Amino acid sequence: MRTSEQELKFLLARELEKQTEFYYSVETPTADPKGKGARSGNVDLCLHDSNKQRICFIEFKHDAGFKAIENDFIKLLCDSAMGPNYFVQIAKDCHSKTISNREAKYTKALGNIKHEALSSMKIFLYILESGCWRKYKIEKGKLKLELEKCEKTFDSKPKDPKVCNGCYNNSEFKELCDNCDAHCR
Repeated sequence: MRTSEQELKFLLARELEKQTEFYYSVETPTADPKGKGARSGNVDLCLHDSNKQRICFIEFKHDAGFKAIENDFIKLLCDSAMGPNYFVQIAKDCHSKTISNREAKYTKALGNIKHEALSSMKIFLYILESGCWRKYKIEKGKLKLELEKCEKTFDSKPKDPKVCNGCYNNSEFKELCDNCDAHCR
């Protein structure tokens, strides 16, 4: 099965078509956060209110590099005063350094932004293999973990068939997935 930002974008668009509270646009041009008369790019999805005013931007990424993340953060934080805006990243699988590597990229990207932040932003990191996700908020230019669905470790250990989805309790993660059977707890 193919997994990319395109599938996420169209799944959300399909869900938005089932409701009447929001309008949406895809690949919406941004304004100019640098003040030089040019736009900074397109955002994957833009939500509009009933008056067709922009209320939020959403960017989707699948295993993106640092520069792509930094560019998206500039669009989401510095384009215009609205929000919160959302950055949604998916990863196919997770090993012991996946989360810390992603958090380091987010922190570095935030530190590199030289423009004034006009909007707030929330970040969702979703791991396809496990169904785990983490939600972050940006507070005073810093990354802060806001919520986790579960904490799992995925590494090269052989999976115990009695342990659902390869959950392991180690020093990096203290709890197991809420969906684990009782024998995993």
